[in-house]
Amino acid sequence: MTAFLLASAPTWADIIITETNDPATRGDLIADTVVSNVGGGVTIESVTVVGADGQAGTFTNGLSTGGFIDFEAGVILSSGSVSSVLGPNVDDGTGEDMPTVAGADGDPDFNSLTLVNTFDAVYVEITFIPVGDTMTGTFVFASDEYNEYAPPTGESSAGNQFFDVMGFFVNGVNFSTTADQASGSGVPVNVSINTVNKTYNAADFVNNDPTDFPANALPFDIEADGFTSRLSWTAPVNPGVENTLKFGVADGGGRVLQVERSTHETPIERSPSSSGPRKQAVS
Repeated sequence: MTAFLLASAPTWADIIITETNDPATRGDLIADTVVSNVGGGVTIESVTVVGADGQAGTFTNGLSTGGFIDFEAGVILSSGSVSSVLGPNVDDGTGEDMPTVAGADGDPDFNSLTLVNTFDAVYVEITFIPVGDTMTGTFVFASDEYNEYAPPTGESSAGNQFFDVMGFFVNGVNFSTTADQASGSGVPVNVSINTVNKTYNAADFVNNDPTDFPANALPFDIEADGFTSRLSWTAPVNPGVENTLKFGVADGGGRVLQVERSTHETPIERSPSSSGPRKQAVS
């Protein structure tokens, strides 16, 4: 799956997007953004970032995008280049085949969320020691696979096994889920184009597909054909010992269409009573 945002923003001049390409510093930059509002209560033990140059970045001034990014600052990840978020959206299917990076293809966590092997993953793994017992976060998921590959009405959705995936894995368990409306069971299922679209969980979906609007009348000047509203997740953590958070996106199967994900900056809740030293993050 893909997450976009731009390194420079000539179209959205008020948004500040910074690609995190330097392996010596990008772990620090992403970890600082993720926990910047925690204010103590968590010790970062290590940070690892897997992905090609251009696939990961941070953003500020997100509220200036009006209806797309519903939070001020965070992390942006993409199975393509984060700069590809720039509009106008004139193509119903945009994608990039990223350079091969060790660990980016066939990741078992992302493979567990789809029916096929995954490629072009970008993800962040953070080992941390919390004071509190709960982690929470918010995100927006966007994709160029909307709406033609999204079931049940997408013209290319019948029998489709190739859909991009995202995940927030806390101690190995994915918590970025929504209700399963396709089966009617309501049980939690992973957020993807299959589970949040014009039919399923439609209240959480925003359409931006150029085939559904008159020329030059798209509501959002971004490349993605659709995206979710701001969604949230909550996970238990074990206080006082090491825990792991892994979050990212990956392309499902061989089709290379981009999906986007931006992450809010405050995913770790803390105990208000104490805080620990923050160790230097490494990538």
